[in-house]
Amino acid sequence: MVENLHSHSQPNNQSAEDIDAINPCPELDHDETSLLYPNTRTVPQTKCSKCFPPVRYNLMILGWMASLLAYCLRFDLSIALVLMVNQTSAHNTPEWNKSHTSYCSGRLNDTISTNTTLMSGSINWTPNQQGIITSAFFVGYFLSQVPWGIISQRIGGKLTVGWGLLACAILTFTFPSASKYSFPLATVIRGLMGLAQGSVFPGLILLQGKWVPVCERSKFNTVIGSGGLVGLILSTYITSLLNSNSWFGGWETPFYVFGGATFLWFIFWHFFMFNEPNEHPRISAEEVDYIQRSLMNTKIHNNDIPWKKVLTYIPLWSVNIMLFCSSWLFYSIASFLPTYMKNILGLDIHQNGIFSSLPYVAALFMSIISGVLADVLLNKGVDITVVRKLFAACGLLLETLGMLVVVYLGCRRSFVEIMLIVAYGFGSFSDGGTSVTIIDIAPKYAGFIYGIANSVANLSGVMGPYVTGAIVKDESSLYEWKKAFWVSCGMNILGVTTFLCFGSAKKASWAEDANDVVINSEPSDVQKKKDYGTIVT
Repeated sequence: MVENLHSHSQPNNQSAEDIDAINPCPELDHDETSLLYPNTRTVPQTKCSKCFPPVRYNLMILGWMASLLAYCLRFDLSIALVLMVNQTSAHNTPEWNKSHTSYCSGRLNDTISTNTTLMSGSINWTPNQQGIITSAFFVGYFLSQVPWGIISQRIGGKLTVGWGLLACAILTFTFPSASKYSFPLATVIRGLMGLAQGSVFPGLILLQGKWVPVCERSKFNTVIGSGGLVGLILSTYITSLLNSNSWFGGWETPFYVFGGATFLWFIFWHFFMFNEPNEHPRISAEEVDYIQRSLMNTKIHNNDIPWKKVLTYIPLWSVNIMLFCSSWLFYSIASFLPTYMKNILGLDIHQNGIFSSLPYVAALFMSIISGVLADVLLNKGVDITVVRKLFAACGLLLETLGMLVVVYLGCRRSFVEIMLIVAYGFGSFSDGGTSVTIIDIAPKYAGFIYGIANSVANLSGVMGPYVTGAIVKDESSLYEWKKAFWVSCGMNILGVTTFLCFGSAKKASWAEDANDVVINSEPSDVQKKKDYGTIVT
């Protein structure tokens, strides 16, 4: 995520104290003590000007790991389904029982070696049931977003992030046994995992608001958020690697590995993370002052939120609709891509893991590139709404085109993988114009509005996989996969069209404040000659 931030131009008669009050990265007098929050306990008085890295970087490192593990626990089921489900029982048709091979068996026209006879597990779930259990996580996740946001405000982000992710790990340990015993029980456990994991990102956002200076917020947010994509890559590859050799223990092993890794992470989180800087026993007074001076003008209260204006602002809802539609495509494909690789392309489990993870690598890099390019255009004075719509349209429409090409390439396996990488890359290229628009519209209320947008976006995580599972009744039928891809791509087109017609990245009038740090889409001639204070991450 990239933000182009700088202060309002200051009048010549403004005092140094006034300027320092709105400076997002103040220069500190190391001899003064912190008097900014007199109601909290006294900060440690040890000077640590040469300490590296700063204590606040604990949040970046452990938050990145929390994001990574959250996505590993969320998506490890996607590739595990490839081996755990009994394909013959799942389809239960004479045609399937007779062939029991992938669509591309006998149609291969490239040089990639494959095992076109499909492997089969012991769990008797139909494609529709697979869609239900995949969606169950997002039902819990969707329902828990707002409650966890309220709870984290009351008890702090440390407890909600730590214990929420730990609870998700404990439930992950029980999932393999529950899957063998009962489909309803396994579905309930996945739903409870979503409820528990719903605490992670509201808590991380709250902690960033208390720990991260304004001028470092974009960097922290991007690094922590990138853990999710890395988690997708690792969960896909590691799950396939562990399942490719029987002596690793079978499809159950990845659930225990990721659950165990989360237990280990929790130990570090418990001892090294604190709700606020002045609660940390080893932080220097200098760093506390630095953080608190930067944040002293950014605090708002719930009664400051213009609820009616937020909930009725059309440009904001156009962003929400776009995020819902683009997430529909993402969650549908992310949940069923390994299944497509197996049942259509006939890839074995090891090849499946590699092929399924490579698109996320492209997405990770393209997300960063899009942010840099968007920031360059803003610095050159291009209108901010034009920039956001340009990146959203180019990214999402080209992603849609790429996904449609994938299913029409049939069994040209090498070209399918290349097109998936291109499609996912363009999907992340849209990051320069999608969720970041929320900050453009109302930076003062970005955390609250992001909570609404995240709930709306994750509703598609419930609906998308369920609809896909309902459409693809025969997972070896390319025709049914084409229908599912068309539905998901149609949603993507609907979302970007809505944003192009009704969206705007201009700051809303109800979000104006005299001391705000703002995004300037039309810099003056003098400003063009100065450092913009651009944050590129």
